[in-house]
Amino acid sequence: MFDHWPDTRTLRVFDPPKPVVIDMAIADPSSGRSYAAGGGVSLRVRASGARIEPTMPALLMAWLRMSSLH
Repeated sequence: MFDHWPDTRTLRVFDPPKPVVIDMAIADPSSGRSYAAGGGVSLRVRASGARIEPTMPALLMAWLRMSSLH
């Protein structure tokens, strides 16, 4: 997946992937809003079986540095 990344200084790959917990309100602010209020997960997605919880387990495969903070 990351074999052709042009700048290896900005990418850290984890092998094996690290277990993490995702705060969905931060990852996708619209996921916690009701669909009727103009946001949130659509009824079609929910009817297809997608489960969006406030926090969800995931695997961190890589970390991409976006800024040096300077």
